[in-house]
Amino acid sequence: MTSLTNPEKDRYNLTAPEVFANPYPTYRRILQQEPVYWNDFLGGWYLGC
Repeated sequence: MTSLTNPEKDRYNLTAPEVFANPYPTYRRILQQEPVYWNDFLGGWYLGC
């Protein structure tokens, strides 16, 4: 289980500055690789649409 205080350990790190600046490449990668996954840092499921 990933630490709730360390988002860098999340496989997609949705809180990274480069993802905030341009989230679309990360979103595309998530949709292609794992459209539904548990995000430990956020404490919930990520559901790509």
